[in-house]
Amino acid sequence: GGTNFCKNMQYIGCELSRFDAHEGLYNGKIIDSNINVMALTGVGEMIVENVKWFAADPLYIFNSLFHFRSDYGSTWKGDIKVKNLKAYYFDNQNISLYYHSYTNWYFGYDCYMPNLEINGFEAFYQDTRKPLSEGCKIKLVGPSVIKEPALHMDETKNVEAVYPYVDFDGDGLVDGTNVKYDTEYMKNNNEYQRGVKCGSYKNLNKTVPPAIVKIKNVKGGLKISVPDTSVFEGCEGGFFGKTKFYYGDENYYVGTNHKETETFVFSDTSEFMTVK
Repeated sequence: GGTNFCKNMQYIGCELSRFDAHEGLYNGKIIDSNINVMALTGVGEMIVENVKWFAADPLYIFNSLFHFRSDYGSTWKGDIKVKNLKAYYFDNQNISLYYHSYTNWYFGYDCYMPNLEINGFEAFYQDTRKPLSEGCKIKLVGPSVIKEPALHMDETKNVEAVYPYVDFDGDGLVDGTNVKYDTEYMKNNNEYQRGVKCGSYKNLNKTVPPAIVKIKNVKGGLKISVPDTSVFEGCEGGFFGKTKFYYGDENYYVGTNHKETETFVFSDTSEFMTVK
């Protein structure tokens, strides 16, 4: 199921190899179905209900329930709502609910992490069909928040800005930089066809954190592991500093500097450094 600039895509009672929203989807549903990859970018409400999901291969980006496409900014502006889902992973390492990648490039629109609601979640080993061991941790997200903790700030910490290789203002420099604009160099060097780095850490892609993450009825003693982003200095409590983490219908924490709940564990960021 491929979607380029589509809306209200619905798959009900289907066997899907993948649900792949390339250039933006407005609202989607997958109900009473089996599926491999869910690759998304878009806006609105995405509903996944009574679904069995099977990881496509052991590589990390396809070992995540939702894969937010990096070529369009890994953005979903809206709500992802999941109910009664069974997930079949390859192993219990580098498993996450969703894959998000950060690029310090202006995509032409603001990028968002989605609000996420899950009610009813089970996880199994794909090869044996046995439940993941009790106490296993499934990461909320990888790898962007660890690789670039300031993805919501005016300036990044680790990722240089990439400017389009253009000179619209005609001053002989790549717009936004002090780099000489050379049309012959642009033609002969592929790296400059996409953009140029100039040592700037201005954030061209300020990413908006989710307002809420609400997860309940996780079976088998599993925990959803969230990186404690409050440890990053100068990041206003970290990327998730204002996010509400619901661990019941009404109870929630704000931010990640909190104790473990029945559903969540707010982990030291070193636990997330193995991401690919």
